[in-house]
Amino acid sequence: PEALWLIARRAEGSLRDAEGLLDQVVSFGGKKITYEETRQILGVLPSDLFTEITRILAQHRLDDVPEFLENLVRRGVDYTELLRGLETYWMDLIFLRQGLTIKGRPDEEIAHMKQAGAELAVEDMFRLIRLAEGLEDALKWSTAPRVRFEVSFLRWVTLDKAVTIREILDSLGSDGSGHHPVRDVTSETAARPAAPVVSAASVPKPALAPVMASAEVASAATP
Repeated sequence: PEALWLIARRAEGSLRDAEGLLDQVVSFGGKKITYEETRQILGVLPSDLFTEITRILAQHRLDDVPEFLENLVRRGVDYTELLRGLETYWMDLIFLRQGLTIKGRPDEEIAHMKQAGAELAVEDMFRLIRLAEGLEDALKWSTAPRVRFEVSFLRWVTLDKAVTIREILDSLGSDGSGHHPVRDVTSETAARPAAPVVSAASVPKPALAPVMASAEVASAATP
């Protein structure tokens, strides 16, 4: 069954392509078709490669990056195929983290996937999928795909862990419980001194002497 699922995924929903791939596998593999033989015949990258990449990213193993990238070059890995495989691998891993069942992968492979992604949050995997999709599109127009992939992969290894909204809210609480202390407005109002009451009688009235003096001068000057 896993071999048939691998053929279906490789065909990407096309029935005609699936029939052609099945004929190809039968022609080279005979009547007894296994998952590993199907993978090799179709040229699908092995799952342990995606598992190793996931572990490097999850554990931020920066020292292992140069040797790993050199191994990709020696194996002649197509970077576009690698990115597509990673997107599918991480999407299946998200399903597993949500308690869902995935088909088309052997039980041993599923166990390795769970171990590799144990240190990654679901938000981290969603972010990696978006980064892989963006890099896959960028490689179509790149004149140096190897350099573009290696620089991007190096940045992925140094990415910080995604912080959820709940973690942000929890970190804002001063008491460590995620709840803000309530201010006692009543006590603050009681402790505040009352403002002095000013009566109307105590307010000085404006002086009228200058105005009256001006009126007297004006009347005296009139003949």
